[in-house]
Amino acid sequence: MFWTETEAARYLEENGLPYNPQPHVVKKMTAAANLLKGLTVLDVGCGEGHLYHFIKEKAEKYVGLDASPDMLKTATYYAPEASWRLGDVYNLEDVDRCDTVFSISLLIHLENQSEAIRQLWSRALKRLVFLIPIQKEEKIINVRPGLIYHQTTFDGVKKIVESLEEVEKYTMTPLSDLKPRIKLYLGLLRPDVRLHYFVVVDRIQSH
Repeated sequence: MFWTETEAARYLEENGLPYNPQPHVVKKMTAAANLLKGLTVLDVGCGEGHLYHFIKEKAEKYVGLDASPDMLKTATYYAPEASWRLGDVYNLEDVDRCDTVFSISLLIHLENQSEAIRQLWSRALKRLVFLIPIQKEEKIINVRPGLIYHQTTFDGVKKIVESLEEVEKYTMTPLSDLKPRIKLYLGLLRPDVRLHYFVVVDRIQSH
């Protein structure tokens, strides 16, 4: 587990308090919250709960799920009224389905993005929203022991999404919001690698 107490503290310092984050986080979370469809939210890879503070006025139910107890400890401290849950993105069968499932800061750190997206989709009643770095070539960088940055491709995302069942439509919208720290790590690739995309997948609704 990379996200130990020390790393959770470092993440909080670099990104700001969940209710008062740094500008790059505000941009990302505001954009994500505006993609909500419906009234119930599952936030997988919720980290320290930044998205909750941008979406709580729009949603009737919010569940934040993360694999790191230390990240969830921070999330609970700053929003004890929310529902926080320890869990694994690769095993979501016992997690209640919600209108919109978000995964904002998780897929970049996963090697098996395909299975994670399938699990996320299985919990989405109306919409899946995930943020992911997309370029022309797939790359995986080992930044630090236990931490990777996984850049995928447009064709890779298309293949995964189009293999899902009951997809009505999907879109990919760019978001350029990475900090200089991240750009430095990813500078080993190409200057334009910093482009992240919001992928929004809508489920066919029966009437």
